Amino acid sequence: MKKFNALFFVPLSLVLFFGCGSTKVEDVVPPPAVEEPKVEEPPVEIIEEPKVEEPLVEIVEEPKVEEPPVEIVEEPKIEEPEITKTVPEFSYMKYKVKRKDDYHKIARKFYKVRHLWPCIYDANVEKYPNPDLIRTGTYIRVPKILSISKEAENIKAGMFQAYNGYVKQISLKKTQKEKAKNRSRAVGVLVSAELLIPGFIKSNEGLFDKTHVAEAKRVLWKSYRYRL
Repeated sequence: MKKFNALFFVPLSLVLFFGCGSTKVEDVVPPPAVEEPKVEEPPVEIIEEPKVEEPLVEIVEEPKVEEPPVEIVEEPKIEEPEITKTVPEFSYMKYKVKRKDDYHKIARKFYKVRHLWPCIYDANVEKYPNPDLIRTGTYIRVPKILSISKEAENIKAGMFQAYNGYVKQISLKKTQKEKAKNRSRAVGVLVSAELLIPGFIKSNEGLFDKTHVAEAKRVLWKSYRYRL
């Protein structure tokens, strides 16, 4: 047992001896720190961008376009023709208006032609300006018409008077129904004048309302097969 212990301690002591000798820590002086050389950064040269001078903008005003003056065109007024008679005026007779009489009935009674009624109206226009109004029991003048061809100028004057009488009534009436009735009768005057004196409408067309002329042409063709 003692022998074993001796053998055990010998190598152990050797280990400790050599180990202690080899493990002696000496003061290690660290090598001096080597400073890295400073790399001087080259100075930054600030290069200013060249200023680009903007070209002067010349403001050119657009030429003003002068608008042409607005020409106000007034609608042509229907001029009342100056009624002239190139032949001696009619001679007249008196007639007492009966109940339910009108100019058409009186014309048929005296002339056998109702289209001549504007001549009777023309003879009494100062007393009765409305072509549809004559009073029962009053006296009116009735022209004596001997020949339509020979007394055409007097007949034309009566037609103009009757047409203008209805045109005035159109402006005076309040309801559309009344206005339409008087327009229809104004057209009727043109129809009568054309049938009695061919060429009446065409030779005086500028004196009448265009719509009246168009309607008169339609009536002449539809009712009488008369084409202008």
